[in-house]
Amino acid sequence: PVIVKMNSSGTAVADADLEKIVTENKIQVEKSYKNKSGENVLLIENCEDREKLTNKLQELHPDHEIFQPPERLPTISVANIIENISPDQLKDKILSMHEEISSMANRGSVFEVLYIREQRSGARYQACIRVSNEIRKL
Repeated sequence: PVIVKMNSSGTAVADADLEKIVTENKIQVEKSYKNKSGENVLLIENCEDREKLTNKLQELHPDHEIFQPPERLPTISVANIIENISPDQLKDKILSMHEEISSMANRGSVFEVLYIREQRSGARYQACIRVSNEIRKL
């Protein structure tokens, strides 16, 4: 999403201005709304369109802060790991066993072992891994 904050005097960018920028630049907006703080939120799937909108808004409305929150990525849990190994070792083992995940990670998809901890039973370990949506769909 692209979030357009209010300026220092508490006024938001007019909806007509946003609509004009979107239509003139042929930006495809999935959904737009005002959040609880009164900020304009525009959901845009295409990364190029998000950048184009952000640049145009910064150019035409320099007194408003425009930002894109980081994408929230899912995490997966891997349980019943027999030995306590480092996150880097686990990542290397998983990528060596799964060619498809390895190739996706090499192309820029997110695959990051966040941590490994002992399971409640105490005998084995569990890992938490942050992955991109593409890898999660596998």
